[in-house]
Amino acid sequence: MPASAAPFPASRPPDGSGRSPVRRRTIPTLRVVAGPDLLRFVTLTPNRQLRVGRDNATELPLSHPTVSKVHARIAVDSTGQVTVFDLKSTNGTAVNGRRVRRAPLRAGDHLEVGDVPLRLDLLSQDELNHLQRVCDRLEEPGNDPQTGLYPSTYLTQDLLRIVSRCERTTIPLSILAVSIDRFADVGDIYGSHVGSSVLKGVARLTALAVRDDDPCVKGGDDHILVFLPGSTAQSALEVAERIRRIIAGHDWARDATRLLITTSIGVATRSPAEAIDAWIGRALHAARKAAASGRNRVEQAVVLPLLPSAGTP
Repeated sequence: MPASAAPFPASRPPDGSGRSPVRRRTIPTLRVVAGPDLLRFVTLTPNRQLRVGRDNATELPLSHPTVSKVHARIAVDSTGQVTVFDLKSTNGTAVNGRRVRRAPLRAGDHLEVGDVPLRLDLLSQDELNHLQRVCDRLEEPGNDPQTGLYPSTYLTQDLLRIVSRCERTTIPLSILAVSIDRFADVGDIYGSHVGSSVLKGVARLTALAVRDDDPCVKGGDDHILVFLPGSTAQSALEVAERIRRIIAGHDWARDATRLLITTSIGVATRSPAEAIDAWIGRALHAARKAAASGRNRVEQAVVLPLLPSAGTP
């Protein structure tokens, strides 16, 4: 089954001019699109040979037990044509669902290395840079060890600087509370290791779907908080809907048979002088309301009325 992967966030909206976009140089990139190695990638440049396998000495190391130590070889010729060779692996190599010993790889093709799904994408330099920064950020020391996101201490330290900057420059600041639906049931049915894998996967898909300067924080056992400086309520709702679609459409069966994961997302734009705890609380309440209303939904938090200033009748 072809696996889905998160699209990249748009750097800017269309200009509405009607002109055809400038054709940008793209870079062939082979990346993991589901499972524990989600987002791992390698670029395929001409005249390059690389190995894929469980051995950390390979150019694209994969951790799944169905992957052989040195499983496959990827060859790129001088014209950029890509060919995959199976290296007598135990569990085989497949292209677009067909098991192969040797086969060409073209843009959009799905490659299976054991049970690990990969896809050959053509990424712009901006997209590749974003992917690299997301992967680097998830490995930063001091991050939450389970998800790679910023830890909850971010809420009492760095967040204050973002709030202060947005207040000083009068730009909007929104938050998404991304809550995993029926997360406790995942652990009860499939085991805690699958629950941990799901939380890690949701974290990675969310981080890839937002901009580099949108902090993602592990807010609790079953939810992630995403802060969107400069985003109005409407644009925050659009980001939330994109994240919801990505997570609902992801190939979670790579983590456990017949596993389906959805999220309920609460969206809140901070009101002037609103206490940070109250603002976050509104987003979490909206996420709970979305879950109670059927799950796999986005819910906008109730907007607080503006309080009259002192001396106003």
